Amino acid sequence: MSSKNRRIRDPLHDIIEFKAERFEIILWNLLQTRPFQRLRRIKQLGFSDFVYPGATHSRFMHSLGVFHIAKRLLEHIQNLLPQDSFDTNKKACALAAALLHDIGHGPFSHAFEDVAKRLDMPRMIDHEAMTTQIIRGSEISGVLDKFHDTFSEQVATLLETENNDIYRAVVSSQFDADRLDYMQRDRLSTGTHLGMVDYEWLLSNLEIGHKPVAVEDDELPEANVETLVINAKGILAAESYVLNLFHLYPIVYFHKTTRGAEKLFTELLCELFSIMRNGNKNDIVEYGLSFKHPLVRFASESEPSSDSLLALDDTTMWSAFEAMQEAKNPLIADFSKRLLHRRLFKCIDIRERLGKCFTGVDAEGELQKVCNTVEERIVEWNQTHSRNSKQMILLDKASRMPYKNSPRKGMAEQIRVKVGEEARNIDEVSKVVASIPEFRLFRCYVSERGGDAGKYVEDMLKNPTHL
Repeated sequence: MSSKNRRIRDPLHDIIEFKAERFEIILWNLLQTRPFQRLRRIKQLGFSDFVYPGATHSRFMHSLGVFHIAKRLLEHIQNLLPQDSFDTNKKACALAAALLHDIGHGPFSHAFEDVAKRLDMPRMIDHEAMTTQIIRGSEISGVLDKFHDTFSEQVATLLETENNDIYRAVVSSQFDADRLDYMQRDRLSTGTHLGMVDYEWLLSNLEIGHKPVAVEDDELPEANVETLVINAKGILAAESYVLNLFHLYPIVYFHKTTRGAEKLFTELLCELFSIMRNGNKNDIVEYGLSFKHPLVRFASESEPSSDSLLALDDTTMWSAFEAMQEAKNPLIADFSKRLLHRRLFKCIDIRERLGKCFTGVDAEGELQKVCNTVEERIVEWNQTHSRNSKQMILLDKASRMPYKNSPRKGMAEQIRVKVGEEARNIDEVSKVVASIPEFRLFRCYVSERGGDAGKYVEDMLKNPTHL
């Protein structure tokens, strides 16, 4: 056993350290496994470097950062709780879960999950479900079980449960180590000045409080659980945290160019997977890929395994795009070239364009009705026209609440702040948080080369009151 602490230089946290003691050496050994090393080859923000050239940071870096923050949060909790009530085994589970929480991500992260939803592939839709499958079924379980026999199962269970445990809240909640890292890291790498987190001040103003357990949206005061609460000195920093996470969505995660690339990626893979599953697998040579390519193996499985997912990363996808430029299928060839050379479809921001036409008390309601009609007509258009660049209209619809308040999901969906001796939900304390409306987007993407699809959308938008 090594007597030296292991240290990693990180641009966000400076030094991330694994101590020379038994448990953290086990965690250090997890970094050397194939599933964890694969995260070096998956970018945290997928196609965002099409917009922000610095956004090339990996999920490997992010996972180390989540571990680092989780460690600090858990040490803070340990200092606040009586010694006899702090569970060191649950602390170990939470640290391992924080480190491993992203190993189930596919290439280009959440864009890959959109493909799964379109193709109804439930086992690959949820990266969290795939993460627990990898923990249980790969070399990771052997490394974890060196701590004790059932440790890998405990870590997997922590990740998939929805209990109100304070230890799980460190890994997954509205104020968890994951968000605290990616907000700061994504802000640093994209260069945006939004997304600021007053991290040290928030940490120093965390206290232990209690909240009632909720069942079917009804709170049970007699069944209290421990939770982190933010004291009076940290309320403004907590308010800023909520706002800045909300701001990152329109400026980074929902950026029109990033989303446009994701839509091309989704259509490309859906086309390829559908052909391979419904056609003659011997025709794969027509798409420029060999039978040994990891993407072919993954697409050929009726139920993709965790092992075939682990063979996929961003680099294998780029190699597939390179090969598929010469595919006989025009859509596959065209979209592969577009992604390789960043020649994306033109964005038409439907909601923004239509929003200028509606004013008055019920402007939002009227706008939403028209957007729904436009969406119906675009879906109908796509169903009745061929799948080629000039005929396709790629829809992009999303929304984001500034703060989710769901008692039914317990602590994971609430940030509690201390008012006097009472811990209350932040949207009950902050008028700013409570008053921010939901962010919605509704766009479409059409070929920049002209054609009937773009004209069809533009004609609809000329007379929105007639829709």
